[in-house]
Amino acid sequence: GTLQVNSGMDRLWSLITIAVLVACDPVVLQDEDFEKLVAGDDGVYTAEDPRNFKGKEATHEPSIKVDQDQFEVTVNHASVTKKHMVTHIVIMNEKRQIMARADLQDGEKASLRVPVEIMNESATVTPYAFCNLHGWWKGKTIDVPKVDSWNDDKAEL
Repeated sequence: GTLQVNSGMDRLWSLITIAVLVACDPVVLQDEDFEKLVAGDDGVYTAEDPRNFKGKEATHEPSIKVDQDQFEVTVNHASVTKKHMVTHIVIMNEKRQIMARADLQDGEKASLRVPVEIMNESATVTPYAFCNLHGWWKGKTIDVPKVDSWNDDKAEL
């Protein structure tokens, strides 16, 4: 897949590129689908509110954690075929700016790793994942750790 990182609002829309999927049955996202996600959580599923997809929470809700100096987003989605898979993972900040995005291909595990330092001007981040059969899912929001203290360590490497 491709990893795209946004370090400012001015480059937000340059992130909107879509991976083309060959299958006809699953949903393929368009630019306006990302615009709707940025606009709000209308129609987004959560573990607390899975609506008609009750029972899918454990395999569709993205989780985010800090691993050393990187954010790691994972989705425990077993299927990785183009007919049923997580096709996109997004990390959004509290201003609803897409800060990082992964467009996944057939056969790829649903995960994304990005350096914490690119989120340094954000207070919180929230992971989102798009399943081509079950739509957008929102994970838990976490605080962005401050990385100023890490700069000294990196200079020594």
